[in-house]
Amino acid sequence: MKIKIRSGHEVLPLDSKTSIIGSMTSGLAHQFPDPDNEIAAVINQVLNGEYDLDDAVERLANLTHYTRTQSLNIIREIERMGHLETVEEPTTLSDEEKQRYSRSSRYLSWINQGEICGNWHLQELLKQKRVAVLGLGGIGSGVAYHLAASGVGHIRIVDYDTVELSNLSRQMLFDEEDIGALKVDVVKNKLLHLNHNVEVDGVQQHIRGNNDIMKLIDGMDFFFCCADSPEEITEWANNAALYTNIPWISCSYNGPIVQCGIYVPCKTGCFRCLIESVTKKLELKHRSSAYMHFQRDVNPVFGPIAQISAALSAYEGIRYLLDLSPQSVGRIIHVNMYNYFDSYVIDVPQDCHHAHIAKARG
Repeated sequence: MKIKIRSGHEVLPLDSKTSIIGSMTSGLAHQFPDPDNEIAAVINQVLNGEYDLDDAVERLANLTHYTRTQSLNIIREIERMGHLETVEEPTTLSDEEKQRYSRSSRYLSWINQGEICGNWHLQELLKQKRVAVLGLGGIGSGVAYHLAASGVGHIRIVDYDTVELSNLSRQMLFDEEDIGALKVDVVKNKLLHLNHNVEVDGVQQHIRGNNDIMKLIDGMDFFFCCADSPEEITEWANNAALYTNIPWISCSYNGPIVQCGIYVPCKTGCFRCLIESVTKKLELKHRSSAYMHFQRDVNPVFGPIAQISAALSAYEGIRYLLDLSPQSVGRIIHVNMYNYFDSYVIDVPQDCHHAHIAKARG
């Protein structure tokens, strides 16, 4: 079995006589002592997919001062940290699918720190998954797009509404020719044209209670609640998940705030737990009167906000389906797109000639 360093995980030398593997990404990268950057100088060529473990150990020992035992320990440690994958394992994916997913499979390999496996393993798992999307508005239509493009094997889409002109500013799968058509029909057609390898099951239905959702998610591995009406739909989704033991994600935006949260029955708290938790926190801050669980007649939204929420929700759902660590399960991802909380400022030095060029142009 030939082995290689995962895409994006190549070893890089640092100035402090240490090297780093796993890119410079916090949580993925590991820094290690490497006097004279001896390992960094050769390890990417040793673990390039051309050699099996024994040959890689022999080659590393020949190119460095390390013994064969030490070289084996170095490679085993790289494997333990999750930076290795196998090469050219048998796959059920067609040549067309491998070309289609050539970039996304490398990305999935990049963020995977699980057991050593081949480049196509996660893509094959995704093809086996069955997922439902409740609601095809600004978030739901975007979620459906990302699921189909990513190669989720079976997608059930649910909505009762028709396309309106006001939808076009934020719902990426619709255009002017679709106005008046059923959203389910339009989305199903466009997803199948986007990726003929996926199965799309369209259901035109107005959800009216727990039982409706239980029937819609029957046989699914996971579901997305992207609908904002009726007002009780998130509570119905929560109840249906608890009754069926099917994990789900709540996806929403509120003005410039985008958020999502995965709920796993018998493992995490449920949606009611969230409401109670938020209420208690606000009570401690003497702000409970500001918290109202209500539905606006019109939910203000800007297209990019809806799509950020959709992409974030789809991404988290896929990570859960593939069991990619770290998981956001049990947490609410909450992003403020007004003040860019958690962003950082890039200081511009006074002698930056680029800044002078910009000033001259201004």
